[in-house]
Amino acid sequence: RNRSKEKLWDSSFIVNDSTWDNWTNEFKDRITNKVIQVNEDYAMGTVDVAFDSTNGYGTVTTTDFSQIRKLEVTYNGQDWYQSTKMNVNDFVPNQVFSSVHPHHNWIGDSVFQVHPDESGGTARIWFYRFGTTMQNDTDELPLSLRSMTDKFVDYNLLQAQYKDSKISFIEKKSIEESLVSDVAAILTPRDKSGPQYIDITESISGDWDTVL
Repeated sequence: RNRSKEKLWDSSFIVNDSTWDNWTNEFKDRITNKVIQVNEDYAMGTVDVAFDSTNGYGTVTTTDFSQIRKLEVTYNGQDWYQSTKMNVNDFVPNQVFSSVHPHHNWIGDSVFQVHPDESGGTARIWFYRFGTTMQNDTDELPLSLRSMTDKFVDYNLLQAQYKDSKISFIEKKSIEESLVSDVAAILTPRDKSGPQYIDITESISGDWDTVL
């Protein structure tokens, strides 16, 4: 926030700190959405959520929850089984499900239902998150973005220039997209530790010893 102010010709041009905070959060969210499109393992978190024995309902209360990537279920706190997603109209009343092959469906933005519900249990959810909303001086960017604070300053200054009628709307949108793409290119892929697995969608032939 202060770095952005210092680069203005008149540091008092925008006096409301919430304006700077809104621009910073806007850029952070745009980057997160962009990167997730090409790296589905980015910006993920996990949370354990209890579901009841009456109808298998559970509610995600994590504040930065966006959408689910994976859900596992345990009925005894020890044995975990990966759950298969269903749509709410994919099953019929009194349909029988197996506790070793659980299913789940969503009935709201944050409410899910596990089948079978048995005597209740716990769902472990891997989900996409957007991190802390920047609004206080002590708030920090997500770890992977802390080395790119200059991009956030550039984005904030861009918004200030447009607000001051120094650039056109088309110029603003073009530069915004360039900044988002620059950061996304750095963050994708996130893991550069070595060769990655690939999905083979067609049958192949040859010497299996030479196939990676």
